[in-house]
Amino acid sequence: MFYRQDRLWLKLVEVVGVWGLLVFLDLVTGGQVIASVPGLLLLFILLAALRYGLIFGLLAFSLVAVYRLFYSWVSGEDVLLLFYDTDSLVAFLWMLCVALIAGLFSTSYREKYESLQFHKEEKEDENEYLKDTVGLLERTQRMLQMKVLESDHSLSRIYQVGIALDQDHPELIRSEALNVFRNVFKAKQMAIYHVDQSQRALRLLIKQDEQNRFKQSILIEDTSSMFKRMLESKTITIRNVEDPDDSPVLLAPLLYEGDIKEVVVLEDIEFHSITAHQMQVLSLVLDWMSSRLQKAYNLQQEKEKPKMFSGTRVYKKQFFNELVEMEEKKAEKFALPYLIGKIRLKSTVEVPIIEAEMMIRPHIREIDRLGYDAGKNELWFLFPGTEPAAREVVFPRIENVLRRKGVVYDA
Repeated sequence: MFYRQDRLWLKLVEVVGVWGLLVFLDLVTGGQVIASVPGLLLLFILLAALRYGLIFGLLAFSLVAVYRLFYSWVSGEDVLLLFYDTDSLVAFLWMLCVALIAGLFSTSYREKYESLQFHKEEKEDENEYLKDTVGLLERTQRMLQMKVLESDHSLSRIYQVGIALDQDHPELIRSEALNVFRNVFKAKQMAIYHVDQSQRALRLLIKQDEQNRFKQSILIEDTSSMFKRMLESKTITIRNVEDPDDSPVLLAPLLYEGDIKEVVVLEDIEFHSITAHQMQVLSLVLDWMSSRLQKAYNLQQEKEKPKMFSGTRVYKKQFFNELVEMEEKKAEKFALPYLIGKIRLKSTVEVPIIEAEMMIRPHIREIDRLGYDAGKNELWFLFPGTEPAAREVVFPRIENVLRRKGVVYDA
């Protein structure tokens, strides 16, 4: 391998520096260095041409010629005689021939070497690509082998999934579903959102999110077309090249009586695990989730009725406290925020709780919960998935609603 230097300024520094050193030594000794070593300048030109090629060989020759003329002028010699004197002219021509021959040889050799080096790098890149391809094929082969080995246990595995989802509370079903998505589909980031009746907003219910990717609320109008496609098709939707970079990898709707009520959002999925078989399993899991959630909701409604005031969906205070405790556990386990607060009505004004709910319910979300403390005449509010900082926005809005309806309250 020959010497390579790609920085032009450093080449110039090296050539001019060596030339300057020779000139300095020669001037200090009164011309004795070059005179005692007649071939020193020729050697300088030869090394420069061999080291850097034709252009720098000619540069070295030019520097030597300039110095020779300058030295002759300083010494009082007739500069014109250098061009008429045979010995001086032959010496100049000989140095020029050395610069040309050595420079052409070096340049030709360098170009040939660089061509070979380029082909070598191309082969190395091809080898790396082939190694990566072989590695991918090996991993695919191992995965297929594992699938074949696991095929005998696929029914038992699906049965275990069904048992895991067979819960009587929606929160438990969602928690087990996250475990299924993590184990079966190798998803590292996942969440389940509730879809409002308007189907224009999604509210976070539960998540497994180490990188804090999932927002508490997603407005369909302001987000990617991926959510719109999922709401229109009501089928599993996978991100394509036309979707924005911040779109999730996969969306899976949960249908209740033909309407999308919740959406599963999966991130960081191993794409080689999304096979036709896995998609069939995912569809089966979604059907089970939808069915179990619907039954769990119906069962919960029957169980929750004694906890509410008759004819309303407003919880009695002691049962409302249980809901708050559940939100506290979700906040500890899944880092989900929640907001809790109250509005105290004046004891001199009795507002039927059913009327209070009718006033407030259109201005809160489906997932929000109401409670009422009959002893203190206090309305309590629980807003899951809401940051505590939203208190200054949410409660003034509710108070304004009560004012417009003619309800008197204590601020």
